[in-house]
Amino acid sequence: MRYYSIRSVFGGALIFALLTAILVLREHVLLPGYDEWDTVAEFQALLAGQFGFLDLFNQHNEHRLFFPRLIFFADFLAFEGRGYLSVAATLLTQAAHALLLIHIQRAAIRDSTARILFPAVTLVCLFSLGQSGNFIWGFQVQFVGVYAAATLAVWSFARALPDLPNGPPLYRRLVLPAFAITLATFTMANGIIVGPTCVILGLIVGARWTIIGATAAVTLLLAAFYYHGFESPDQQSVFAAVGSHSLTLLRYTVTYLGNITGNNVRVAGTLGSLGLASSAASFAAVLWDRGRHRPRLVLFGIGAFIVATALATAFGRSVLGVSQATEVRYNTPTFIFWVVELSFWWSLLAERRSARWVIVVLTVVVVGCAIHGEVSGATDVRRQARRSREAGDSLLSATFDPQAFSYDNEDPPNIQHAAAFLRERRLSIFSTDDSLLLGRSLDQAGTLLPEDACRGGIDKVLADRTLGSAMLRVTGEAMRSGSRGGVDRIYIVDGAHHIVGYASGNLPDSVHRLWQGYAAGQPGTTIDAYAQLDAGHLCRLGSLPVPPTALSEAR
Repeated sequence: MRYYSIRSVFGGALIFALLTAILVLREHVLLPGYDEWDTVAEFQALLAGQFGFLDLFNQHNEHRLFFPRLIFFADFLAFEGRGYLSVAATLLTQAAHALLLIHIQRAAIRDSTARILFPAVTLVCLFSLGQSGNFIWGFQVQFVGVYAAATLAVWSFARALPDLPNGPPLYRRLVLPAFAITLATFTMANGIIVGPTCVILGLIVGARWTIIGATAAVTLLLAAFYYHGFESPDQQSVFAAVGSHSLTLLRYTVTYLGNITGNNVRVAGTLGSLGLASSAASFAAVLWDRGRHRPRLVLFGIGAFIVATALATAFGRSVLGVSQATEVRYNTPTFIFWVVELSFWWSLLAERRSARWVIVVLTVVVVGCAIHGEVSGATDVRRQARRSREAGDSLLSATFDPQAFSYDNEDPPNIQHAAAFLRERRLSIFSTDDSLLLGRSLDQAGTLLPEDACRGGIDKVLADRTLGSAMLRVTGEAMRSGSRGGVDRIYIVDGAHHIVGYASGNLPDSVHRLWQGYAAGQPGTTIDAYAQLDAGHLCRLGSLPVPPTALSEAR
């Protein structure tokens, strides 16, 4: 019975991970966001013949996103820029990373019970929506990818260390570590730390100079290429500013390592301080046995890479304030850090009762943070989906709503220029048949059902001068008859029965029956709203005149 109870814990963790993936894919909106708009501009340059192979290595802030750009461009070329490929790549990379960590854990831990429970902890931590920003934005595939590549590099390098007289030649054993180091380096900026991490591991175990020298040579070549023509972003050029403020760097680093607790800097700093002490102690432990226990050496290497990342981030970001270390995107490395630290110490000290209870308590804390992050992150995912749907409706309606795009820090002119390109090429939100209906007859959207097939109407029509001339904000209610469920898509139609705007209902984090959207309309005319109940079937909700007073600014 106890065996099956333990197995059920792992099953629950697997379901946890699947639910996260389902929610992320279900709430995915085709609209780009944040830095993804830069990717649209790069793809536009690619089609114009102005983006060559070496441009794939161009800087984006401090990063050289060669491998992520391959995914972004593949999404545009093969999947109409809908973003699903990037999001799927993120989820699959995280799954592959979890499997590799579980493999390492099972090699490190002897206790059969712990060999099931720690993989469960790994799944919960790596798929917690506490890192929601890295799941919902395809651009953040780099944030998941660099840590998966780092783990692959450290693990494969450790496998290459033993001298195996009858094994494959050295160059073949170092192919995978060299590839993984390259993958990490050109996935995100901190990936350049992976090579030095492997060199240090080689020095700890006293590896042959050929192994250390070859790894160091690969690292130096990658660094030379990476920093050739490198320009440091202004806000990250803070070495001189913080060079004499080591306490600020330390506070940022420990806050980073404890950020899974939330945005309370003091609480995060407390947990992070324990983490930093744990990492230092694990370094002493692997030095003591000279890394003879290879799985523990790998766990230490992964944790050391993340500590180095935290410190490097402190040099680059602490000028923005220590609280910046609590951003949810940094939860991805921090969850991984605690997974490997807890696994390391359990494999070393599980037979000591007092130490075992300390590890259990910390594990409960980390899992509790992951579960809390799942709950709060799910709300964030739905909230962002609502914002993106609102923003997308404004573009589909041939306007730009600054209020709907207020979450996005990209310049409005850049978004509008990119949106025009997407519309022209039928990409992203403009890749669907629905996007072609603006200005066309309602008949092309589907056939009409009797009006009693739905309930609702238009509640309010307001013009907002920030939307442009004669552009309206329209709100109302829509429900299917005999059901409390809302309706996803509403078309706004003018007197000639031409579609002049789009609206969305069933908005996440909102009352389902309510809908809101945009339309073009002159004062004194009448607009109608039609609900799309299912593919090819429409139901009239009602009409409302556009009053002359609507030309004043919306409240």
